[in-house]
Amino acid sequence: MGGGELPVCVDLGLGAAHPSYYFGLQQLTPDPWQREVMRMDRDTLVLAGRQVGKSTVAAAIALHRAVNTRGTVLVMAPTERQSTELVARVRRMALEARLRPEAEGRTYLELAGGGRIIALPANPEGVRGYTATLIVFDEAAYIPDELYLAARPMLAVTRGHVLAISTPAGRRGWFWREWHEGGEHWHRVRVSAFEVGRFPPDFLEGERRRLGERMFRQEYLVEFVEERQGALWRWEWFERPGFRVDTPPDLVRVAVGVDPAASMAEGSAETGIVVAGLGADGHYYVLGDYSLRGSPEEWRARVLHAYHAHQADMVVAERNQGGDMVAAIFRAANMDLPLRLETATRGKAIRAEPVALLYEQGKVHHVGAFRELETQLTGWAPGDPTSPDRMDALVWAMTYLMNRPAPGLSYEEQLRWASR
Repeated sequence: MGGGELPVCVDLGLGAAHPSYYFGLQQLTPDPWQREVMRMDRDTLVLAGRQVGKSTVAAAIALHRAVNTRGTVLVMAPTERQSTELVARVRRMALEARLRPEAEGRTYLELAGGGRIIALPANPEGVRGYTATLIVFDEAAYIPDELYLAARPMLAVTRGHVLAISTPAGRRGWFWREWHEGGEHWHRVRVSAFEVGRFPPDFLEGERRRLGERMFRQEYLVEFVEERQGALWRWEWFERPGFRVDTPPDLVRVAVGVDPAASMAEGSAETGIVVAGLGADGHYYVLGDYSLRGSPEEWRARVLHAYHAHQADMVVAERNQGGDMVAAIFRAANMDLPLRLETATRGKAIRAEPVALLYEQGKVHHVGAFRELETQLTGWAPGDPTSPDRMDALVWAMTYLMNRPAPGLSYEEQLRWASR
């Protein structure tokens, strides 16, 4: 782009009369569904599958609205990290359009000619006090009702609009209600993976086998799937204020749970790799989901990365479900990780129930949104024949943390801890 000062580019003429202008700068052609969304003549709900171009169209609309109204565009997501990612995408589009920023930071972009885009924290108290011309709700189905209700009044003065984009997440919450009961003032756009023409049929069939029918219907067919009857976890627990956090408190112990896949065959289960920590506040924090389908060498590298990234204390795996294989794989690579092999003497449901109880009591928090893990937790019920790899990995990590007192406790404190 050259080394000179970027020109202020507010009045872009006919090119900026439509958000598709920003697609063209990236050598992209909007899909028909994206053009329909870009009308934005009223509040808009977009029910969309994975990797169909949700973030690109949201960023283009946000930048277009900020430039043309010289007003404020607010971005909200289940976590602040997710909303800042969308602002970063807007920033890249602005640079391609040679729009000079007046001020910028990780969570905001102010344009020299007026207009700003701000990522807000995912809590109702942190979003008050703004007036906006557009509010973008990214992964809207995972945003609590309280946050949505706190944000709506910000549009009253400007008569601005809502753009809510999401994959579905069950038949509950404001996004589902507005989709089904919100009335004619909403413009609704639905796009599944089969409507964009970019996914090879064999890829989608592989995803169907990998995810299972229920999750595939949600993530790729964009269906509002009913909550699984008898499931140990409930979606409503994930929607409570404070369940999702951007940063955990000081952690006194961290574990990486591993549920190794028995096979690499197409359609087999993934290797579940989930990291959890015990906070100094006595609550538990799910820090990362690194699950994948891959060779032993590939998931070994992923476990190693998770262990170091979170400064973990222990890797935990089930002995009678591949645990000895885990030990052998790490020994073969001369990796001396602290590894604990647990013997499963009780059924899967009995092992999972104490962990689910901690969720119900509000003692577990997710550092971010782990969509596949959360869908698996709420989609498995005792007696199901499927193997919930991510859930199993979570349960092993959490069980280790629950059964170990925090380091540094006195003997008397350890006795009290053991009797709690």
